[in-house]
Amino acid sequence: MSPRTLRFALVLVALISAGIYLALALHPATWRHRPWIHGGGGIVLGLLYLVGCALALQPRLDPHRVTAFVLAAGLIFRLLTLGTPDAVGIAPTDDAARYIIEGRQIAHGQNPYVLAPDHPRTLPVWRNLPRADWIARELNHPSWTAIYPPVVLGAETLLATIHPHPWTFKLWALCCEAATCALALLLLARHGRSPVLVVLLAWNPIGPLFITGEGHQDALQAALMLAGFCAAATAHPIRSLCAHALACLVKPFAVLPLGAQALRLPRRYWLIPPLIALLAYLPFADAGTGLVASFGRFGTEAHWHGALYTLLRTLLARAVPPDLLGTLAAGVALAALVTGCVVLYRAFADRGDERPLLLAGYGYAWLLACLPTLHPWYFYPLVALLPVARSWGLSLWTGIGAAYWLHACGWSDGRWGSPLGWVLLLAHLPAAAIVVGEILAARRTQERNSAHEHPPAVHLRQSPDRGAGQDPPGA
Repeated sequence: MSPRTLRFALVLVALISAGIYLALALHPATWRHRPWIHGGGGIVLGLLYLVGCALALQPRLDPHRVTAFVLAAGLIFRLLTLGTPDAVGIAPTDDAARYIIEGRQIAHGQNPYVLAPDHPRTLPVWRNLPRADWIARELNHPSWTAIYPPVVLGAETLLATIHPHPWTFKLWALCCEAATCALALLLLARHGRSPVLVVLLAWNPIGPLFITGEGHQDALQAALMLAGFCAAATAHPIRSLCAHALACLVKPFAVLPLGAQALRLPRRYWLIPPLIALLAYLPFADAGTGLVASFGRFGTEAHWHGALYTLLRTLLARAVPPDLLGTLAAGVALAALVTGCVVLYRAFADRGDERPLLLAGYGYAWLLACLPTLHPWYFYPLVALLPVARSWGLSLWTGIGAAYWLHACGWSDGRWGSPLGWVLLLAHLPAAAIVVGEILAARRTQERNSAHEHPPAVHLRQSPDRGAGQDPPGA
């Protein structure tokens, strides 16, 4: 196709995507009540995302103009799903109710790792808020104490003090997304990559639908994570480890990118992350084991939309007693996670400065695949790494993350029910097949390059009638 045709196709993909985002933002029903509309629209957005990436990355287009267009379109997508504080836009996550309560608790001197939202001492800090009815209706697990690490609690406290409204967290998420895109561009420049690769982040539907759209806080983790890699690219190891440690204090999944970076540094730096964690948790130390109580409960009791873990439970269900099924599946998934990380560490041994980025990207993807519960907003830090850890399989997996909404097709009146098997297959299987194909293709390419660099030695066979010390014919 000519450059003009490519530009027209790219603009058309952006316009269709914007129309779908607008339709989802204006739809009066949530995904729980109209899963076909929201889930189907999200999957179409994911497929358009792949087409848009393929068009934007064509070498015949001006990279700077395409980058500017990609960023502008990505911002429009997010403004459409951000909406207004009243009602327009994607409905905010019910987690925002907990964000507000925990932020108000800390502002009033309470420890959210000790007092749950439904505790009598907690009720006065939020019951008189303008959105108290919404908070009471949407609050999930009211008897659970805080599960989020201290960095998230700090952001909650700041935002709940400024304006305790769920839309405030959506606006904050948009700001974190903007920082993530800026850091991704900086990281691409540091590694000599084309800025157009930012399309893999800016147009991925996870951001507009679940981060800015619903107000989840995973973009804060992604921004800190990329800040760590940018600091490493400019030879600032202490700043890099500090940023990665703070990312782990948003969600502990960031421990894999932290490890990927720490392995390249002298061991004397390895004490920095635990020291930062200790200082962050110190103000809440009176909670004791309550610091990790809800996290441990979530990890052992909840299993929802997971990939490998769900497969293991299905395979082991007939041979293992029900009371041991979850523990055994979790143990096997943990062993698979460790084994996979070791394999990835060895596979990227010859990639030089790119090794931490590739190890972080593919390691993070493998971690998500092994989790018992995989909500689509968990994908966002992986999406932030796609510009440097390019993979069509991972782009598809994250791009159709809204397939998660289709589980509600089997629910009654929007109430949470059991996950649907066909949704799990749709969400995970096609992407897994492509990733496996990419790994096999990369392995074959690596073997061919190795054979080309180190050709096998040629041994001249001696003729029976020729002496060992004679020269070959034609010498």
